[in-house]
Amino acid sequence: MSWKEIIKNCLSLASAPIRRNANFFVSMYILGMVSSLITIPKNGTLYENMFLELFLDLYIVSAILAVFPKKVRRGLRAILYIILYVTAAADTYCFVNFGSTLNPSMLMLVGETNSSEASSFLSALISVEVLFSSVGWILLLALLQILIVIFRKRLIKIYVFLVTVLELASLKKRLMAIPRMTAAMPATFGILCLAILITSICTSWHNKEAYHKLMSGRTIGEVEHTLTEKDHAVLYLPIYRLQFSIYANQLAAHQITQLIHAAHEVKVDSCSFRSPNIVLIIGESYGCTRAATAAGIASSRSHERSYALAFDGIVMIGNTVTTGKYFEREVPVEHAVVAFPSYAAINWYHNHPTEESLDDFVKRAKEFADTTYLLALYQGSSLSDQEREKVIAQIMAFTGVSRQYLTDRALRIDDETFRLEVAKDKGISVARFDGRITRPRYLPEAVENIAGIYDDASTDRYGAVFFGVTTGVIFPKLNMHLGRPYVPSACMYDLFTKKDRWNREAPMGTTGEQLRSAMYRTHGMRVLFANGYYDTATHIGIIHYMLDHAGLPMDRISLKSYPSGHMIYIGEDNVKALSSDIREFIGQKGQGC
Repeated sequence: MSWKEIIKNCLSLASAPIRRNANFFVSMYILGMVSSLITIPKNGTLYENMFLELFLDLYIVSAILAVFPKKVRRGLRAILYIILYVTAAADTYCFVNFGSTLNPSMLMLVGETNSSEASSFLSALISVEVLFSSVGWILLLALLQILIVIFRKRLIKIYVFLVTVLELASLKKRLMAIPRMTAAMPATFGILCLAILITSICTSWHNKEAYHKLMSGRTIGEVEHTLTEKDHAVLYLPIYRLQFSIYANQLAAHQITQLIHAAHEVKVDSCSFRSPNIVLIIGESYGCTRAATAAGIASSRSHERSYALAFDGIVMIGNTVTTGKYFEREVPVEHAVVAFPSYAAINWYHNHPTEESLDDFVKRAKEFADTTYLLALYQGSSLSDQEREKVIAQIMAFTGVSRQYLTDRALRIDDETFRLEVAKDKGISVARFDGRITRPRYLPEAVENIAGIYDDASTDRYGAVFFGVTTGVIFPKLNMHLGRPYVPSACMYDLFTKKDRWNREAPMGTTGEQLRSAMYRTHGMRVLFANGYYDTATHIGIIHYMLDHAGLPMDRISLKSYPSGHMIYIGEDNVKALSSDIREFIGQKGQGC
């Protein structure tokens, strides 16, 4: 066999997967394109490598199918048709009706669906409204696929008839060039396939690596951290989103099982003042308010000390303990000053204004806020023009806001407008609970300045997951039956109507006073404050202010900062760091209660 024949056979082999599965390859390629196009979010863009990566994915699947005998191959293709069409229809249906494609929360809801709810869903799926929505395109493609399978033999006969007619009309040479090249010259077609294959491998390799990393996470925290990375995998097809949703829910369920198993083995005795047992409270966000209040009540001599416990320590995650009436309210300090370190951290993350580390940059920002910035705000209009320009330049360097923004607001920065401003030139706005997370800006700009303030990307990304895990996994496993809809505490405050259902009264004193009382009356009690740099809900600067003014025994106070948002445990590195710090904190048990 000559080298030309060897090359010809190799090129023919390169095109074999597509030629042996031509109908499957073409129809699934069309399905992939259509499902990607009709599920593009508002103001979103199509995945730039979609066409090449889709070719690569289908080529690999076709190559695997080509290994099997013809009859087996037909059966496998039929199974794949059903899976891919159903997944695409469900994905599009979720996007049309809920504004989101398939995700872990959606899949969890399916798992909790009973037969009656499933029947209602199917009835809605085949309604006229749905048929004329984007879902109809998927159903139309599925119908065409079914018709092709049913009338396959007739279509072949028609094709043969047309070829014969063209031959008789002497038009074959001109009009049948491409089919002849594909059928009679597979080597030529192989060159084209090989060229596209090599190109698609080169352009898709990064996303495949990112997808492998995403699907290799050992915990749901590690997976969530991967999703916060700027170059995380793009799940551009419904089947990928389905696979990821199944995997994420399995991880979450496994971790809940481990938690329940551990809970059964934990034994906590009531604290006698000589007990070797450690009694610890861990509060998160508003839970810090509860933890400080519980410790204050427990340490008092009032009739409210019904549970009579002396706590060895408290861990405050996303601190809300304050010297004011409620969190930062009625605290006699400029909010822009205490929030400045968080603003600087978010600017550091998105705009990279310096080669400094995050810790060093935030440290410098706090020093500036505590001195120069605070004094400038106090001086107001009496600040000289030269000094004002100098201060403006420094604020811009630390926070990333524009000069116009500062002059319009007399140098003051507030949380809501900062989140819209810091990455404005990139066409994105950052989230309240985690400044690393972004969303596309609303268009026109007037809508962004009104509705955008209340659209938090971190809540959109994680809220449904946490809500679904709480109600769909934790409650059933703990055999909890509320008998009413579960309402997250965050829903107690309506950002749109400004209706506030929180009870902010503090008849026994501020949370800072409660904590101080507990720590002075319980001499061994220690407190660990853990906060994320990118949190604009519970700014890290407010902890510093509270510690400087609450009168707490600082020799029993620890403060740890993490490159995370309000939920520090998002991200495997942060989980490890927080877990390590808590273990070390427990290991340093104070002497006596």
